[in-house]
Amino acid sequence: MRESRLSSGARQFANDSRPVARQTTRVQRSRCVAFAALVLLFVSPAALNAAAAPDSLTLEQCVARARAQAPELQASRFERSAAAFDSLAVSRNARAEWSLDAGATVAPKGFYDPTVTDLGGYQSKLGVAWTSHDGGRRARERERGRLGVMAASSRTSLVARDAGLEAAELATRLLQLQRTTELRSEAVQWLDRLANLVRSGVVAGVRSPSDSIRVSLERDAAIAGVASARLETIATSFALLDVLGIDSDGGLAIREPDAPADHGPAAGDSARTLASIERLPELAMASVAEKQSSLELAEARHSSATVIEWSLDAGLAGADLTHAVPEDLRALDANSTLSDRLRRDLGGSAAVHVHLPLWDSKVAPASQAREYALRAARARRAAELTTQRRRALLELEAWRTASSLASAAEATAERAERSLLKVKSLYGGGATSLLDLLDAWRTYQDARERVEDARQQSRIARFRVEDRR
Repeated sequence: MRESRLSSGARQFANDSRPVARQTTRVQRSRCVAFAALVLLFVSPAALNAAAAPDSLTLEQCVARARAQAPELQASRFERSAAAFDSLAVSRNARAEWSLDAGATVAPKGFYDPTVTDLGGYQSKLGVAWTSHDGGRRARERERGRLGVMAASSRTSLVARDAGLEAAELATRLLQLQRTTELRSEAVQWLDRLANLVRSGVVAGVRSPSDSIRVSLERDAAIAGVASARLETIATSFALLDVLGIDSDGGLAIREPDAPADHGPAAGDSARTLASIERLPELAMASVAEKQSSLELAEARHSSATVIEWSLDAGLAGADLTHAVPEDLRALDANSTLSDRLRRDLGGSAAVHVHLPLWDSKVAPASQAREYALRAARARRAAELTTQRRRALLELEAWRTASSLASAAEATAERAERSLLKVKSLYGGGATSLLDLLDAWRTYQDARERVEDARQQSRIARFRVEDRR
């Protein structure tokens, strides 16, 4: 009679307790999601005040948000704007400079020698000055400002790319953790059904009580695995919120792609990736550094160039502020007035200043130093080009390898599923032990989690390659 009851229970377990990937119902999934949300609320009390459910984003949306509003990217954009205005300011150095100069000095008689002070003086002049020749100094300043904008733009592109890559890695990891949590929750349900069957066998006297204890221990370990995955999910979600620049303490869910793209690189991927190396921000920054070194070399070589400066001014200038009408003017005409004085003081002038260095002992060694600095910049750019080319080839190979490992992991999971079905049937008929069943179940669970890990690695490897284009 006991054997009959056990055989009936085993048949029910073998028929109704299918592999985890096929046995979860919609009601069970809803309960799992509700429990995960409850855990999030307890771990993050601030989420109690949230007005809406946590956001749900795709991998592509996470990358786009990170490249648009990452905190570090905002600072980099401000620096780029600062460089742009600096370049705009220096681009106007070829224009004439206008100025208004005014001043006055009063020196009464008896205090200083009147031939020195001339009894004081005043001036009020509007002037303009410009440089007609400076050996290309101003042109180099303009070019230096333009290169500063290019460098700032390249840094901004690099920050945006790195932010997008970090967001992709975190989002992919979060997607994997969501799937892992779901798998481990399903495993707990599977062990619950197994525990019911074993307890029935213990009550019937055909199973050892130690079997029930083993299942309980296995279930406790599975529950701990679920809690660990959920805690890591919350931590990863918060890290992703930081990268995305979202000020929220709520959770963030990642939606599964509509169609999994875990395939390896196609035939044209290698050619497109290698062709895009010259457009990488690292190469652009190396090129800017090389051009800046070239400008420094030109600056050193032309430091002793001839400089020609011109100036014009017009206004009022005169001496002897101790009298409204100076004595010399009154001696010429006793009826002179202040207007006569101002007409005499009104005038203009032109000046030219030529600076022609004859010999400077610093030019030769300074030029030699800048020459070696230029060679160093060129060497760094060549090394960077080689490094980026090898990195591109390595990432292509990493994508190919990750895709292959993902396919192998899926095949292993299918074999583990078939093995679990077989061992479960044997256990239901009493032909194998509980330890063999639990070992087959652990193998199947490990294989399924390895599939999710392999998919994550494949997606990240693919994103790294495609992000270079």
